[in-house]
Amino acid sequence: MKHTPGPWTKHLVGCHFEVWDKDAVVVASIPIYYASQNESGANVRLITAAPELLAALQKMIDVAQNHRSAEQEDDALESALIAINKAEYL
Repeated sequence: MKHTPGPWTKHLVGCHFEVWDKDAVVVASIPIYYASQNESGANVRLITAAPELLAALQKMIDVAQNHRSAEQEDDALESALIAINKAEYL
């Protein structure tokens, strides 16, 4: 079974975050706890970035296993950095 395709986006709805797929279908709902609002935000960022993180890891494994070109290595690294940035900051 495959996961819901990305990209996913995060949305604040009442007192919880929702993660939506490209068709605005809820993929995940994360409650905001008063004592850990920052942690809830970090969790939703990580969940939202999951499809890009998986794709970036798959690219990097392909590059490593199949001895791809330097350009493909750079592309895989850039994908990973973008996904990590999304997980940490967006």
